[in-house]
Amino acid sequence: MNIDQWDLIKAILNGFANVFLNPRIMIPFIIFMFVMFFVKSGFRIIERKLRDYKSGNKISKSVMENCPQCGSHLVFRIARKGSNVGNSFYGCSSYPKCKYTKQI
Repeated sequence: MNIDQWDLIKAILNGFANVFLNPRIMIPFIIFMFVMFFVKSGFRIIERKLRDYKSGNKISKSVMENCPQCGSHLVFRIARKGSNVGNSFYGCSSYPKCKYTKQI
């Protein structure tokens, strides 16, 4: 690269730095990003629960047993992937930390 290109790159980076280091711009931007993240996450959870409800997959149905590996509650689940698609089982509620499953 020649000197003119480096000057252009420096000017662009300085412009970004001036914008993103300005608290009047960054604080509302950060708040906006957090709000959008939580709204999008909430919509994903609602969408998943609605899809599970429509398909009859009652994932949140808790069982009176506890996981023998970590002590968390076991919940009713239906396999969505792998060789057991459609089969129901009890899985640990602390998944993915604990991957204990019990066939029904």
